[in-house]
Amino acid sequence: MSNFWKILSFAVALSVASPVAAAGWFWEEVPAARDKGSRAEAMRVIQIERAKGRRLFGSKAMLSRVVARWRPEIEAAARHGRVSEALIIAVIMVESGGNHRAISPAGARGLGQLMPGTARRYGVRNVFDPGQNLKGSAAYLSDLIRMFRGDLVLALAAYNAGEGAVARYKGV
Repeated sequence: MSNFWKILSFAVALSVASPVAAAGWFWEEVPAARDKGSRAEAMRVIQIERAKGRRLFGSKAMLSRVVARWRPEIEAAARHGRVSEALIIAVIMVESGGNHRAISPAGARGLGQLMPGTARRYGVRNVFDPGQNLKGSAAYLSDLIRMFRGDLVLALAAYNAGEGAVARYKGV
């Protein structure tokens, strides 16, 4: 399962089932407009994976620790980017597992796994500073959601692969 599907599935799971981040309003405000990749598809993926006995995003205890550790930064980033806290939490859990020092093989860094060019574009001077990283991530997510006219599936695909790749292939 690719990271963007994991993020979408996790964000749906958070908004539907988690007391950690009650952000179901997000899915009413920013629906995933496509039949494939919609909230229903994300829930289907979650159900299939759970039926296999797989944990998609770590334990509830891990989620609780990550949210507790970074709650002020998550809340500030959500306000800054005007995106759901659930979406930011999903990105953190899938991209870095809550490790603010994470570096991917491709060079993405920090909680939101920003690439260096994207970090510069959004004014992030220190990608390992959780507040800066998440504000940059939230602003980028907000721009992508706007760029893809509210299609969260395409926005998350662009967050993961770059907006140029999604535009070039005209989809996921």
